[in-house]
Amino acid sequence: MAGYTVMMKEIVDQIGKEKISHIILQAGVGGMAAAMIAGVARYLKNIPISIIVEPMSAACVMESIKSGKIEKIDIKSESLMGGMSCGEVSLVPWEILKSSIKYCISLPDDDIAKTMKLLGNANFSNDKIVAGENAVPGVISLIASCEDEKVKEKIKLDKNSNILLIGCEGDTDKEMYQKLINL
Repeated sequence: MAGYTVMMKEIVDQIGKEKISHIILQAGVGGMAAAMIAGVARYLKNIPISIIVEPMSAACVMESIKSGKIEKIDIKSESLMGGMSCGEVSLVPWEILKSSIKYCISLPDDDIAKTMKLLGNANFSNDKIVAGENAVPGVISLIASCEDEKVKEKIKLDKNSNILLIGCEGDTDKEMYQKLINL
């Protein structure tokens, strides 16, 4: 987890005085998300609204936040988001997440390949963005949140929002990446 807090320090160094209003964090067992929350507390002057995103089939952080205690999920079908397909929050991350997270989103696998392809399209940005199946859930969550007026209002998402998304993997499985972007 300590390595992930370095990411937050590097982000803060790059953005300078710019404020982050929202941060969308992927969670499997919660390690990266909790480390980023700890990094926010350590390095940012403002505390952004933090949102956890997980596979629908493995929403162990969401269920734990709902109940206030660690919940174990029986994963009936593995998610395409394999690195996030976890059935139980780890204890150390839970100690950070349980008092820091109010909002969670769970996603089906449906839009993973389409979003990977969108980001990989050089027409979308100046550079091709190579994002693997565990990197795109934040983008999907942001798009879905922007399309729902009730959600936007609830999480205070508007034209002045400055959202941080973490895509912490590229094409770690080159064969899988090619298969998904060519669907």
